[in-house]
Amino acid sequence: MTKAERAALHAAQPHRTSLLPSHPLLQDTLLPLWETARRSDTPKEERNTAIKELWQAVKGRVAEISRGHKGGRVLQTIVKYGGKEERLGVALELESQWREMMESKYSKFLMSKLIRYCPTIRPKLIPHITKNITSLIFHAHAISPISDFYDLYASPKERRLLVRGFYPREVALFDGAGKNAEVDVAGLEGALEATSETGRERVLDGVEKTVLDIFNNTQKTALAQSIFHRLVSEYLTCIYRFLDAETADKKMHELLAASLESLPEIVHTKDGSAVVRELLVRGNAKDRKSILQQLRKHIEAMSKDADAQLVLFTAFDVVDDTKLMGKAFVGDIVEQASTLTQDKNGRRAILYALTPTASRHYLPSTLKDLAASAAAAREAGTSKKDPAVRRKELVVHASPGLLKLVADKAEELVRDPGAGLVVQEIMVHAQGDKGDAIAGLVEPLRVPLTGDGTHPIELAHATRTYKTLLSGGHFNTATKTIEVVDESLSPKFAEAFWRAITSDEAGGPTNAIKVAAVAPFVAVEMIEALKKTPVWDDAKAVLSGADAREAVASSDMKGANVLSERLAAL
Repeated sequence: MTKAERAALHAAQPHRTSLLPSHPLLQDTLLPLWETARRSDTPKEERNTAIKELWQAVKGRVAEISRGHKGGRVLQTIVKYGGKEERLGVALELESQWREMMESKYSKFLMSKLIRYCPTIRPKLIPHITKNITSLIFHAHAISPISDFYDLYASPKERRLLVRGFYPREVALFDGAGKNAEVDVAGLEGALEATSETGRERVLDGVEKTVLDIFNNTQKTALAQSIFHRLVSEYLTCIYRFLDAETADKKMHELLAASLESLPEIVHTKDGSAVVRELLVRGNAKDRKSILQQLRKHIEAMSKDADAQLVLFTAFDVVDDTKLMGKAFVGDIVEQASTLTQDKNGRRAILYALTPTASRHYLPSTLKDLAASAAAAREAGTSKKDPAVRRKELVVHASPGLLKLVADKAEELVRDPGAGLVVQEIMVHAQGDKGDAIAGLVEPLRVPLTGDGTHPIELAHATRTYKTLLSGGHFNTATKTIEVVDESLSPKFAEAFWRAITSDEAGGPTNAIKVAAVAPFVAVEMIEALKKTPVWDDAKAVLSGADAREAVASSDMKGANVLSERLAAL
């Protein structure tokens, strides 16, 4: 029988859905109304009318309608566009089937809609999930609504209650959370504080068994879930707080052995990242090498992820073997730097290797967490190298490749707002010969400034980059001074900058006057830096002339008054 013949035979036979009691209602009433309600271009009043008619038609028969794929789509539309009455009505009629819906190939989508649009059912839903959480988390379909609930819609209290489903039953018996989802409860650490020493060990053993079983299970669905990562993070924190050092270290190594191959899968959430960072902090040199070996294949993905990159930053802060870090991680980041500079998260991985404590690139809370991890490693004795020495050695490893990147792709980087920030830090902090990089950065300036908006000096972000390099560092608002790392950068860059804007291709000294009028603050920094160079006399002759003073005086750019004062003093 051919494919066409089979299709014809199938079409001639009654479909099994037509045998359902709800089929006539679905075909004759619900689907025509649904076609109107679901369309995005349907007027609001017309849609509201259709939704009310749909609800009146399905009221009392929601469970029956939900069994089919089309019926489920109808109910999803009612929940999405309906009011409180319709949404809550659908949810309550299906309450006895919530678990089955989560496990259904089609009804899981309706369950996700109910979780999103019916916040009042969430406390009632939590007990349905928590009492079966260890099986639901492995279910291919159920994990989707559970993940949506925990990641997107749950309040902090609801998240704690969901995670509590993994705890041994005795924990819930004492606080009533197992029977009443309205009870606000602490996490694992808070629960253990009110437990005896023997009880703590028993609870931690139970949590350990759950965690290790999930890591060792052949079904890996759970490994990517934030709710599981939270459980592991709580467990790891509690073993070091409530158990003696030897026992905690033993349990940490058991966890590391079970989770080692799965670490790349858990680093992309806040709690998963915290787990891997804690393993790096607590582990010895051999443990760290094993962890880094698993993560190395995923450098680019980790660098571009805001949570995962914190694992890289912690490795930079705590691993004493900078030769390993330089060859493996720093080397890989530098190799992919041309791609990472174009990504808002990726460029931070480059920046952290150069200037890890710069608050201009990282949130204070992020720097605080990273500093706490580094301090914990020193306190535990797993990191012994001086932080300043470690950072300097990492910069040495990163510098050659990053300077070559600037030399090869200077104009592309300078014209990009984000990549320009990377250029600034590379030139300020990198060590080694910067001659080629400087030449690459001034090459785009060897064109006349025509005022059409395409010249680099007319781009605000590019102007900031050139201003920073001419000054030799970043301005510190606290000390009101420029923080200079490389004393030779400012005069070298200023000389190359002047030669470029006064080159024959650019239009000679006249072009330099135009640059000063368009970018006064850049010119101010250039004047100060040029005083230490062989071209100062030539520059002074051009900039102190009447043409330069007149051009700057007539400029309406910010900083023109400051520049006029500097020119008058020449």
